[in-house]
Amino acid sequence: MDMGLPAFKRTTSGAAQRKNLEDAVKTYMTNTAAKRYHDILIPKYPFGAKRPVMDHGYLQATNLPNFELIKGDGISAIGEDGHSVVDTQGGRHEVDTIVLANGYKTQELLTPMRIIGRNGWDLRQHWNESGGARAYMGVAVSGFPNFFILTGPNTLPNGNSTLQGIECSVIYILRVLKPLFGGKRPHASTIMVKAAAEDAYNEKLQHWMQDFVYTPDVDTYFSNKQSGRNTLVWPGSQFSFYWSRCVKGVAWADYELDKAKRS
Repeated sequence: MDMGLPAFKRTTSGAAQRKNLEDAVKTYMTNTAAKRYHDILIPKYPFGAKRPVMDHGYLQATNLPNFELIKGDGISAIGEDGHSVVDTQGGRHEVDTIVLANGYKTQELLTPMRIIGRNGWDLRQHWNESGGARAYMGVAVSGFPNFFILTGPNTLPNGNSTLQGIECSVIYILRVLKPLFGGKRPHASTIMVKAAAEDAYNEKLQHWMQDFVYTPDVDTYFSNKQSGRNTLVWPGSQFSFYWSRCVKGVAWADYELDKAKRS
């Protein structure tokens, strides 16, 4: 599953692999898509800086007589007749079908839930003040005891299935919860990652990120617009993600276990 990972790295061999991939993609696109759309369609950023997508007939469709590709900043209104759209420049375009595909608010994880931790901390406000979502091992946040996240910050695999990332996170969370539920006499009622451990983990993670082509210079949903920090992608192989969550021992020194129950 990690065979394509070296192509995303900022190394000499990675650049060579990206060049081969970019040439192959460009050749396919120029041979398939209508020539008048090449300047719009062919990416001008390094391969992997954005998540690659597969072509399932879209490029071939650009050659059809009833196809028109319009580059714009978005749609401002739907025509009263329901068969036209108005773009942000005021242009009106006749359509047969309108597909609503706005995507996700990737920089607003856990929207629209409001999560309050110790001392009245609001998780969304905490993340906004931190330059975007962040968590220890992608699942735990200091100040929020007994709270764990799936599809959390920096758990999106490099070109692999998100499902595997979720499965590994589930296994890790269950391992961490053993002091609360394991055995006949659990020896803790709350568990929370230490702030220093969360800071150190995220500092190391962002340092690893510099080895890859994911960069705030390319506009993607990976990065927080204010800080430029990549809050979504795991900067490593899927095997390393699996190993650190499912095999490697839990760093219990990074957690606070509290026997006293809190109301």
